[in-house]
Amino acid sequence: MERVSIMNFRSRLPALLSGLALAFTVTACGHVDSEQESSIDYEGFAESVAELPAVASVESAAAGEAIVAEISAEASEAALRTTGRRIMRLLDDAGVSYETSPLTIVSGPYTIAGTYGYSEPDGGPYRSHRLDLTALPHLRELPDVASGTLHNGTATVTLTEGTDLHTWVEDAVTRDGRSRVRAYPAQDDSQETESPNGSPGTDGGADAPTADDTGSGKTDVVPVPAESDELEESFTFHLGSEKNADTVQKLFAAADSADAAVVTAEVSSEGEVDADLELESLADLEQLDDVFAGEYDVLTGFTFHTGDGFRLDYGSTMQGHTGQGAPSIGDVLAAHQQIEDLGAALTSVSESLQEAEIEAPDADALRDVAEAVSSSAWPLEPTQRIALSHPDSPDVASFLPAEAWGERVDVLASLWGAGFTTATDRGGSASPDVTLPHGQGPDITTATGRDALVAALRGVDWEGTARITVEHPPCLTFESTADGTALNPHDCQHEASTELSGWDQEVIDAWDATAG
Repeated sequence: MERVSIMNFRSRLPALLSGLALAFTVTACGHVDSEQESSIDYEGFAESVAELPAVASVESAAAGEAIVAEISAEASEAALRTTGRRIMRLLDDAGVSYETSPLTIVSGPYTIAGTYGYSEPDGGPYRSHRLDLTALPHLRELPDVASGTLHNGTATVTLTEGTDLHTWVEDAVTRDGRSRVRAYPAQDDSQETESPNGSPGTDGGADAPTADDTGSGKTDVVPVPAESDELEESFTFHLGSEKNADTVQKLFAAADSADAAVVTAEVSSEGEVDADLELESLADLEQLDDVFAGEYDVLTGFTFHTGDGFRLDYGSTMQGHTGQGAPSIGDVLAAHQQIEDLGAALTSVSESLQEAEIEAPDADALRDVAEAVSSSAWPLEPTQRIALSHPDSPDVASFLPAEAWGERVDVLASLWGAGFTTATDRGGSASPDVTLPHGQGPDITTATGRDALVAALRGVDWEGTARITVEHPPCLTFESTADGTALNPHDCQHEASTELSGWDQEVIDAWDATAG
């Protein structure tokens, strides 16, 4: 790349700004559309940036390539502030944002990935507003940073290989500064992926997009877990915050006492914390209850994961959950044991969604679980929503209030017994709203599958008019009482007046033939 030395170009600045008053269109590779390439004064732009007080050097290549400005490690706060303002003035006069310009600013291991910005109230485009470089000196003082980006007040850093994340956080959170820092440990190359830079969070401007959202190519490598269902180890906190330092110390001490590992955590500017902790097994929850109940008034913000597949989510302080009325860990353990005794598995309890998730292996266990959760002996809040699914398809669940399951289970259990274990009932009223997803269970397009469906539904009773949907293309839906004929049968992907033909009409014929 061509290096442009720092020179005094103030006499040339008006002419350069005039020449830059055009629209840059940059791809993710840093190239400009060829139609506009010839009209961009790259040399002049690079020279204008090079003269700014905090810029140590500028490197640029041929027209259409990126321009990289290195910020001096010795630059004063005043020089950094002035440089940020003047760069924004250059870009504003050129009619482009930093995110879509050919300019990239670097300082040590850090890349400026984006500016402070805003979106128009009416949902208009994101607009660059301010380029603040004054956080760089404190960020450069953080040890063991392999790479990092700064965007909208959030510094996203990846630590050097061999650096323990928790030890690093305990030190870093006591240091001066005002940036929000999101830290990741070093990862194997096989577990890295390109990801948006330093997306703003609760304290960074939740509506401001990342560099990728604005079409920029300025992205960094952020580690992610090798398996999608694993937690990604990370820690987010604020520099220069005594409240953050106290919160981190308290969290790590409580986790150590409970033999739990803090996997992810985010601390707000006010010292509130959301954290995911891992324990070896469900049995460790009891010990954790003793420790955390003594340290925290409520467990809001904590999500506990056990090695045997259970998840207990107490909501998020960042999202304003209060934890009032949340089940105790003792109640959760009692519910887990009750479900286990029935041959089923309680896999998750979520206070934030007021929901428990249960997997039942067959129709008999499904009926037993439904009776248990709708009884007065159920340890969790009776109005809590219960999601019931089969272990072969845990992502396809039926959602009903706990007290409703006892009266509604017969339809679903009959379908499970006929082999339709992905069938769901998500009716909000007293009547079933049954859906049979495509691809599992008896083939509904054959006589055998059709007869199995009709027999399963006709073999049980229900209140009112149910809606029944079969998602095998074409998508069939109709309504019926327990012993009535099909009402309003149609392809649910088209108008209700669409005529049926083929297997869907045969289902309706078989249904009507068994009415009465």
